[in-house]
Amino acid sequence: MAGDATTTAAVPGQPIPRDLRTATVTAERELIFAMGMDGNMGGDMGGGMMSATINGQVFDATRVDTTVQFDSVDEWLLTNTSPLDHPMHLHVWPMQIIEQSGQPVDTIMWQNVVTIPARSSMRVRIACDDFNGRTVYHCHILDHEDSGMMGVITAN
Repeated sequence: MAGDATTTAAVPGQPIPRDLRTATVTAERELIFAMGMDGNMGGDMGGGMMSATINGQVFDATRVDTTVQFDSVDEWLLTNTSPLDHPMHLHVWPMQIIEQSGQPVDTIMWQNVVTIPARSSMRVRIACDDFNGRTVYHCHILDHEDSGMMGVITAN
């Protein structure tokens, strides 16, 4: 029939996001995102290649860089020593931003990717409570990830 309106179901309300700012923290960690030149440059600029590291290491798929306790809350200080921003992505768990450049965050801010500004830091909390196994974190800029800015994390 012409003129009939189709009704749709109402969008269900969303739960209030969990707030980890007052949660008990099981472990504190720092991840340092840096960029530099690899290899022995020996004064000539042709010998090295750009590397992108986390805690001074380039990615190695056979290494576990971080181990978290399953069903715990971790607090990570994400420090960027380079002149470029690094959007850090953690697979499996979202991150709650609790501090930006040394200033506390007043609202509940959950992110799947956290941009760490150049020469600055972010503090996040992560509830490691719904995945048990091995996954990764990395810079979301493909060239940085491909240059080694990636790490393996396992929860057990």
